[in-house]
Amino acid sequence: MKPSRLTITFILIFSLLLSGCFATTEEKQEQATEKDMRYNLASIGTNQSNKDRDFVELAKTTIRSAQRLIGELEQGLGEAQGHDELHEVQEMMVQANQDLLYLWNRANNEVEPDHPELKKFKAKLVHVIGEYRLGLSTELEGMEVGNPSQLREGYQLSMKAWHELQQVAEDAQKL
Repeated sequence: MKPSRLTITFILIFSLLLSGCFATTEEKQEQATEKDMRYNLASIGTNQSNKDRDFVELAKTTIRSAQRLIGELEQGLGEAQGHDELHEVQEMMVQANQDLLYLWNRANNEVEPDHPELKKFKAKLVHVIGEYRLGLSTELEGMEVGNPSQLREGYQLSMKAWHELQQVAEDAQKL
């Protein structure tokens, strides 16, 4: 039995519609996630719980450590590129990724703030560190398979996360 053109056309249109529905759902989830991470630190005030104060200190320490770690990585990468040492570059990136995982775990698991705006700030901080790690992982994978577009994608993701981390650091100074 040979399927008719009408049946094939119907199946194609139906699958296109379904794929459009799923894409819309994913976009909505991404927008909801971004909305959950928008914070207003001005509304916090000085009346903070012990958990809030502990989280603020943890966040500031985590941000400084991440900035220092990424700065050292960038400096090391610059020096290693001058010597054209791919293996050395990969080792530095793997180590930085592991160190960032430690910072991510601390920020995500160590202290849960009480204030809703600090919870959003925490979500943003954890997201930014995770995005930087994802960028590093994508770059490393691109190096391993020799895929320049994957390298570029990872680098762009890392740089976007770096700029977001700078903004989070500026916001943390207000706490």
